Amino acid sequence: MMRTRRFLGVAAAAATVGGLLLPMEAAHAETGCSFTDNTTTHTHSLNGDCTMTDTWVVEDGWTIDGNGHTITADPGGAWTGAIIKNAPGSGTTPATMTVGHLAIDASGVGNVNVIQFDGAKGRVNQVTITGGQGSGAAGYGVSIANTGLAATFATTDQVKVDGGSSIKGYQQAAVHVTDSMRFTVLRSTIGNPSTGAGSVASGILVENLAHGAVAENHINLSGAEPAGAGVYRAGVKLDHTLRVEVKRNVFSGNDADFGVAADNTAGTSKTTAAVDCNLFRRNAPSGSDPFGVAVGRFSTNTKLVNVTLTNTTFQGSWNRDSGTVNGTTVTAGVPNSVRTSTSNCRPGAPGNVTAKGGDGQSKVTWAAAKAPGAWAPLTGYKVSAKTAGRPAVVRNVGPTATSAMLTGLKNGHTYKVTVAAESNGGSTKGTDTLYPTKLSLSGPKAIRHGTRAHLGGKLSSSDRNAKLSKRKLQLWAKPKGGKWSMIGTIKTKGGGHFDTTVKPRKKTTYKVVYGGHPGLASSHKFTVAVR
Repeated sequence: MMRTRRFLGVAAAAATVGGLLLPMEAAHAETGCSFTDNTTTHTHSLNGDCTMTDTWVVEDGWTIDGNGHTITADPGGAWTGAIIKNAPGSGTTPATMTVGHLAIDASGVGNVNVIQFDGAKGRVNQVTITGGQGSGAAGYGVSIANTGLAATFATTDQVKVDGGSSIKGYQQAAVHVTDSMRFTVLRSTIGNPSTGAGSVASGILVENLAHGAVAENHINLSGAEPAGAGVYRAGVKLDHTLRVEVKRNVFSGNDADFGVAADNTAGTSKTTAAVDCNLFRRNAPSGSDPFGVAVGRFSTNTKLVNVTLTNTTFQGSWNRDSGTVNGTTVTAGVPNSVRTSTSNCRPGAPGNVTAKGGDGQSKVTWAAAKAPGAWAPLTGYKVSAKTAGRPAVVRNVGPTATSAMLTGLKNGHTYKVTVAAESNGGSTKGTDTLYPTKLSLSGPKAIRHGTRAHLGGKLSSSDRNAKLSKRKLQLWAKPKGGKWSMIGTIKTKGGGHFDTTVKPRKKTTYKVVYGGHPGLASSHKFTVAVR
């Protein structure tokens, strides 16, 4: 027994055997695109790369699984506003559509949306979209709307773009959200628009009371200049929105206009944005570029536009606080000096912090801390040693360092050594304790010229777990009227004891120095007189 139904101008067949519905292949009538239907899971599975010439209207509740293949949109196709779009839901109930594991090449196709959600919820997962050229009002990589407010959405309903999706070469915006829709763009790449220089384009455009989150994406705006009057480009553009969280993203590109731009042309409900834990990286090849505001708001009236900017890292030539765009002054939501700390922004703690003692100094080593992501890179390490009653000894080193030398320590003291990994999102610490060591040195009061003298002593530490045997000590000598020089080394025996002999030619002062772990050395001197 056979059952036939239609989708995308395709005759789809399913065979029933023993009461089980078995998937059958279906082919696009005009292009030869081949799909396998599973009516149990409501999935259209693409069998290979193919070319499409008209719009695929996806049934409510169905999924397109591209299986890693590519659909090429014919520039001469008969598109009805989109390349892929959802069919309407039932009454005011939103439709559901999922598109995954698919590449769509829309190069040369103008004024259409590549994937369109209208009155629908769902997901775009692991989808690569390339192109779409033209200058019309349409031309979005992913369009999320509710035309005429036809569907009624629950508070948790949304459209999510995620899974490492990539949208490049778009027209007006890679992702456009409007009509009070809720959305998330997560862990994806937003590339450069295909529109020419001086044209308006946004990576993610949110307007008309839409709300949601833009998180952990890479948004690139290269090639955005020169802008014309009233025209600019933004990585994220917000206009008359509800709350939008822009967190843990990397904004980059040459001559970028805005990282985030917040406006409220409707002048009614407040546009609210929380911009937190982002990296803004901008390299302007021309010093005459008038733009480059990392986070700008087009109204200082917080009743209209309220933007908070926290935990931010700036690299390159971003204007961090304010700028003038075509005669309009825009200001950052919060001055750059404002910093807060969030668990999503702080780096991991440095590992294996070890302080190796020396004579009044310590070499501190550690395993590199891990940044939470590219959006909050390490800015450096702060290495410090503190003992009671004395100022801390502090040294700042760069983000790639794994060691630092602390000098100016006082022998005989116990120090707490701290290595703090720092970023603009906060810091985390690793510690070690630097225990003091003591050296005793004994010998004769005086010896005859040219004869040998026996020197002995003991190495001890306040660290009960310190290993004191087989430690290398340095023997230093300073002849009368001369300078200190190291004349040899001595290894300790059990319990830290040591001994050696010297044969001075003149009146000489000796000292023994321990320069190794676990602590600081105490320099002890003993004078040997020559008769």
